[in-house]
Amino acid sequence: MSFIVTATSITCPKLDGLDPITIHLDKLAKNEIRVAEVAIVNSSTAPELLAFFNQSWSEVNDLLSVVRYQKRMAETRLKNIKNQKLLDEVPGIIKERKLSSSKDIRDAILESYPECQELQEKIHQFECVVSILETKSEKFVNAFTSVKKLYGSGNSLPIRFVPSGDSGDKTVEETANIRNRSGFGKPSY
Repeated sequence: MSFIVTATSITCPKLDGLDPITIHLDKLAKNEIRVAEVAIVNSSTAPELLAFFNQSWSEVNDLLSVVRYQKRMAETRLKNIKNQKLLDEVPGIIKERKLSSSKDIRDAILESYPECQELQEKIHQFECVVSILETKSEKFVNAFTSVKKLYGSGNSLPIRFVPSGDSGDKTVEETANIRNRSGFGKPSY
């Protein structure tokens, strides 16, 4: 079985012949939509968003672990096949064709075997899936970090604008100073 990519899923074959890995892109896309909520986060939605982004990151990383494991298994299997062919068949081919025995010649002979080509193709496909999942994982990490920076460690109260004429209430400037946000820092030129 080879990789099957549709608009809503990626199906990766397992090398051990068991049930394939199915990555539901539609579920991940629904989770990614919530990344835009960082722009409108407030103190009441921040905890839920932090938990949601953490859970989404965890789900993506679980998939990443499985795909990386399958990729590592394919690399190991490819190495074992190449080693076996290098010891058993390549010396005979080199003698038969009267070639010099160099690393380039041996590699060319090894890469001509269909089973090596097939495993190398699977490794490339696993690398593509890993890349897709790493990008999605990074989105959730960035969203989590953004929410945490906006509402973590003492910044849990948004600026409260109060008319300055109310008795007993603080002015806008005093309320802003209470929050004590450092902003983006000083520019370094």
